[in-house]
Amino acid sequence: MLPEVFVAAHLVNNRPDAPVLSRLDPGVAALAALAWARGRATLSRFSALAAWGLRPQNPGGPLHLTAPINAGLRARPGVVVHRRKDLVVAPPHVVVRRGLTVTRLE
Repeated sequence: MLPEVFVAAHLVNNRPDAPVLSRLDPGVAALAALAWARGRATLSRFSALAAWGLRPQNPGGPLHLTAPINAGLRARPGVVVHRRKDLVVAPPHVVVRRGLTVTRLE
């Protein structure tokens, strides 16, 4: 799915024209993106709203991660990486919601 992230083949739907990450269930895709980030980013924007249960993740839509400026993460197909200079990927800046690291609502 992403560098150093593997997913069982039966979890991938049969849409070869779509980015590989968007061929997963949105919850599995979020787990894959966070595994790829290895603690250097958090779900944010629409992806965080989905983790909070406030807005469903658009199937096939990109996942949004926010990382500190120096995290060294770059966007990939299906993943948009935003950067914030004041972000620390630890409480109180982020919380764990449904097993996913997400930005706080406020």
